[in-house]
Amino acid sequence: MAHVVPFPATSLIGIIRQNVRRATDLPTQAANRSIAQTCRGHINALTAFGIEPRIAAAEGAALEGAIRAELWRSVFERIA
Repeated sequence: MAHVVPFPATSLIGIIRQNVRRATDLPTQAANRSIAQTCRGHINALTAFGIEPRIAAAEGAALEGAIRAELWRSVFERIA
């Protein structure tokens, strides 16, 4: 059975980049909390739309991975 996710993490580039900009301006622990809060919000939104919790959790993890990948890309871009 196929599952349709209304807001897959890969399509949220604006939110990803916004989180990267915010994270680069915060101390490490605050940045981690901010990223976690964004991912929890994404999971909550998906479950509110009726997405199964396990799928919503997987999408939240994908969003976190996308944010952290973009964050590292921006770090390496600055030092290159």
